Amino acid sequence: MRNPMTAGRLALALPLLTAPLACDAPEDGRPAGPFVFGQGQPPPDQPEPVEIEQGMTKLEVAELAAAGAAAWSDDICELSTNDAGESWYQDDECDWYCPRPDPACDAGPIGPDPEGSATTYPLVLVHGFMDKGGAFVGLESRLRADGHVVERVSLPPLAPVAVRAEYLAEQVDEILAAHGVAKVNLIGHSMGGLDSRYLVHHLGYGDRVASVTTIATPHRGSSVADAVLGWTNADNAWVEWLMGKVVDVVEGQYDEFDEEDLVGALEDLSTGGAASFNAQTPDVAEVFYQSWAGVSSPIARWPDGVEAQCGDVLAADPYFLGFGNDRMSPKLVPLSYVEGGINDGVVSIHSASWGRMRGCIPADHTDQVRATDEPIWITGYDSGRFLRSVAFGLAKRGY
Repeated sequence: MRNPMTAGRLALALPLLTAPLACDAPEDGRPAGPFVFGQGQPPPDQPEPVEIEQGMTKLEVAELAAAGAAAWSDDICELSTNDAGESWYQDDECDWYCPRPDPACDAGPIGPDPEGSATTYPLVLVHGFMDKGGAFVGLESRLRADGHVVERVSLPPLAPVAVRAEYLAEQVDEILAAHGVAKVNLIGHSMGGLDSRYLVHHLGYGDRVASVTTIATPHRGSSVADAVLGWTNADNAWVEWLMGKVVDVVEGQYDEFDEEDLVGALEDLSTGGAASFNAQTPDVAEVFYQSWAGVSSPIARWPDGVEAQCGDVLAADPYFLGFGNDRMSPKLVPLSYVEGGINDGVVSIHSASWGRMRGCIPADHTDQVRATDEPIWITGYDSGRFLRSVAFGLAKRGY
C-alpha cells in the first residue's frame, strides 16, 4: 500500500497535469493576487461566499467571481447603472462576470478566416501529461474537412518523456506506413511538445519529421514539479496543500500507476530537468520548430506587459480597460500564482517559447486544444479554428 505522502510527492504534476511550468519565468507582468506560493495560508477549497450588492465596483465583483466567492441574489449587472443610466449590460464594456453573457463580450471570430491548401505531410496530434483522452478529441474532423491527413496518438499519461517518446515513435512509424509518406508534422500540447522534441533528436526521427509545433509546452520546466519533489523552501502548509490536490486527482483518476515512472516524469518536468533536457536535446536543423503560448487571467484582464512578451502578436484584442482576456478556470488560479509570470494557469509565456515564437492565444491550459460547440464567448477563441490556421500555415511552408 502506498504512503499517501509519497503518492502526493510523486504526483505533484497533477494540477499542472497536462503540462508543467517554469521556475525561472520573468516576474514582470505577474498579476497581483491573493495567492503567493509559500507565504500565508493556502486558499480554501470553498471560499466564504460574499453577497454581491449594489454599490460594488466592477473590479470588486470581478475579483469575487474569479475567486469563486461571489454570491448572487439579484442581477447587479442589470441593476447597476452609469451616469448615462445604462446598465452594465448596455455600457459597451465586457463584463464577463455578470450572471448573463454581456453583449459587449461577443468578440466574434479571432483573426482572418482560415484558408489554404492541405499539408504535404500528415498532422500528428500529441497530447500532454496526465491526459486520458481530452486533448484534440473531436478536432480531427475539422482538420480533415480542410483536406489534411490527421492522426491522434495515445501515449502513457503518467510516464517520463523517454518512455512516452518510444510509444510516439511506434505510432509515427505506423502512420508513415499507413499513408505511404516520408514525413509527418508533429503538433504537441503541453508535455507532448517535449515528447516530440525527444523523438526528433534522441530517437533519430529528424529525417521523418518535417515540423514540430508546440502549444503551451513547458520547455523550461515546472516550479510545481520542483515543489512536489521537495526542491523548494516554500512553507510546508503550501507544499502539503499541493500534495493533497495531487493525491486526490491521481487516486480519483487512476486505479494503478508506476511510481518510478511518475517520479521520472516529475524530474523531467522540473526546472533542473528541463535545463538538462534542453542542453542534451538541441533542435535538428532540417526540422522546423514553432511555438504558441496561452494567456489567461483570474479576472479576465490582460496582464501588464503581455504584448511585449508575446511579441506584439495576440490572437485577440483587449476590451475596455484591458478586460476581455480569457477567464481562467478557478482550479488553475492558485497554480497560476505558483507558476508566476504571465501564464495560462500552469505554463508561462517564457516557458512555452521555443523555436519560432508565433504569439499567444487567449485560452487557459485546459481550453487550448479542447473541442467546444462554439467559440469561448468572452474572447471568441475557437480551438478548431486555431488549429486550422496552424495547419494552413504549415502547408504554406511546404510541410
